[in-house]
Amino acid sequence: MIAILKQTTRVFLLSSLNVVLLNTQFVHANSNIEAMVEGIIAMDKHEQNLKEEVIKEFNENLKKANKGDAKAQYKVGTTYYYRFSRAVKSDPKIGFQWLLKSAKQGYAPAQEHLAEAYLKGSGVEKNVQQAFQWFTKAADQGSVKSQLNLAHIYEDGLLGKVDPAKAISIYQSIIVAKGDATFINQAQRGVIRNYLKVYPNNGAQLVELTEQAYEAGWTPYIYDLLKYYSDGKYVPVNEAKQIYYLEKMDERVGLDVKQMFKLAQLTEKGTTEQKRKSQKLMQELVDRGYDPAIGYINLSAAQKGNAQAQVKVAKGLMYNYNKTEEEIDQIIYWLESASKQKSTEADHLLAKFHLNPRAGKAYGVEKAIVIYEKLAQNNDSQAQETLISYYAERDPKKAQFWLENLVKQQNAKGQFMLGYAKFSGSLGYERDMQAAVQWFQKAAAQNLPQAVYEMGHMYEHGHGVDVNLSKAKEWYNKAKTMGDYRAEQKLQSLK
Repeated sequence: MIAILKQTTRVFLLSSLNVVLLNTQFVHANSNIEAMVEGIIAMDKHEQNLKEEVIKEFNENLKKANKGDAKAQYKVGTTYYYRFSRAVKSDPKIGFQWLLKSAKQGYAPAQEHLAEAYLKGSGVEKNVQQAFQWFTKAADQGSVKSQLNLAHIYEDGLLGKVDPAKAISIYQSIIVAKGDATFINQAQRGVIRNYLKVYPNNGAQLVELTEQAYEAGWTPYIYDLLKYYSDGKYVPVNEAKQIYYLEKMDERVGLDVKQMFKLAQLTEKGTTEQKRKSQKLMQELVDRGYDPAIGYINLSAAQKGNAQAQVKVAKGLMYNYNKTEEEIDQIIYWLESASKQKSTEADHLLAKFHLNPRAGKAYGVEKAIVIYEKLAQNNDSQAQETLISYYAERDPKKAQFWLENLVKQQNAKGQFMLGYAKFSGSLGYERDMQAAVQWFQKAAAQNLPQAVYEMGHMYEHGHGVDVNLSKAKEWYNKAKTMGDYRAEQKLQSLK
């Protein structure tokens, strides 16, 4: 790789040299050219000197190795394992033989590398048993890396049997020795991975060990600690600990929306500073459109008596298809609370909910009608329409009463309904085609599609007016432009 980079640099410099040479407008180019050439020469010279030094050192080690020097044998052996060796061509098999000679003399680094060669099958056939033996020899001489490898062999069952207890024993000895921090960290993680396999009923100790590993610098364990103190499986639920680790997570790696939401909830009732942070986080989540945060804010406002928020909370619960008994009770509670504050939307939702058989409870039609009549008395047109439909068969006089109230408000639907009642002789009215036309026309003037269609129907069949297919088509065409599919069918039949 180094050689490739150097060659690339040479090509770049030479290309730059050619550009300068070809461009005569650079009157001061000579000094630049000379600097480039000198750089190339210096690079080549350094490379050559380095190679010569490496070869010289290798030859000196080779002489010592042939005389039985264990350290030199180790250096010669590892040189043959180098992928890009300046001294010799890489040859793991030759390297293995030199490592073996050094290892047999008790040189720990050679024993460790020899074990790795057996474990990976590099320069020799893979042999876990041999790897274990040589790791053991190196570990006995204090090689922490070999101790870790022995623990891994037990942990992974490379000798045929998984033995987490022995793995933990080795890992703990490394921790107690208080050596290199990197090795200690690896050992801590090893203990944690295997702890419950050996001590399944001691989750609290696992949490303590995880905290130690985290404080020692293994940041990923922050996720485990947050889980432990949230779910209460091994240790009691601890909100202070959750806040601590969420804030640390925010500092080190940042929070996702779920974690932000959790932190906002936990700090909502904390110190003044925590409350400010909670509000800031919640607002950010709302701005992102995070539904749980929006729902949480609505619930908080609803609990404080905000009618609009109470309606929103109820709506959120109503979206659930399979509602629990508790959810149904909550819907009713929040809608009734908002209704007491004269929320028309809450009244409508509450009435519809009582009429809905999917609600899960038989609150009944009667309660819905009581609500609709209250709304209707305040000239709520939607409620009046509902009552007209409800009383049409049950109590025509009441239906007529509410219909006439609706018509007094110049309501297009009311005008249409009265026209239809006159047309059909329903709701206690006598049939009167001319009156029906008048009311249909009033509703059509307000661009009510069904009224526009009925005007076409009246002219087509001569109800209350003379038959006039031309006018009928005009009305049907207008209804068609308003999206009435029936009008299109009529127009085709009248061709």
